[in-house]
Amino acid sequence: MSIGAVTNSVINKSPSLQQSKTVNLSLDARNYLAYLESRFTDVNFYVGGVRQSSGIRDFDSDAVYNCFICPDLLEEMAVNRDVAEKIERVIMEMRAQIDDVHYGLKEKGLEKHVINYAVEINEDGSVDYVLMLNDSIKGLHDKDDEESTNVLKAKSAKELLELLDGRIANMAAKTAKNYDIVDFS
Repeated sequence: MSIGAVTNSVINKSPSLQQSKTVNLSLDARNYLAYLESRFTDVNFYVGGVRQSSGIRDFDSDAVYNCFICPDLLEEMAVNRDVAEKIERVIMEMRAQIDDVHYGLKEKGLEKHVINYAVEINEDGSVDYVLMLNDSIKGLHDKDDEESTNVLKAKSAKELLELLDGRIANMAAKTAKNYDIVDFS
């Protein structure tokens, strides 16, 4: 599908545009987003960062891949073919990384702590791998605690899994500290 062939009806049906109505995109960027969605049908695209979007909880749990993309980068991709090709390669490669996260979670028995995962492509084209944690981890921390956030970000799938391992170990240590364990033997 050529970018120029995208119609307004396709743009208006775009799930990512419906989810990010507060983002003002040029017509070129909206057309390019529609092109990306038609090219990568297994990827749900969200315009904006994880924290700026309508909320990471809103990303589609049935989707195979979720990709948050910075609006400024999307604008640049729409007019600069070199940038577009580079980021499209990133999108193709992110599938394998997300699969690594998925299998790593399963292998370690950690999937019960995770609601969803995604990739965030930043304005400079760098990628963050993101996990959204459920309250089984988040709920055990103080409200102002750095670890009370329900989002973990890392530069690789391996680093992301290590962060989650560390979070769970820290949670277990804090929980044990909160209870007096009495030895009755």
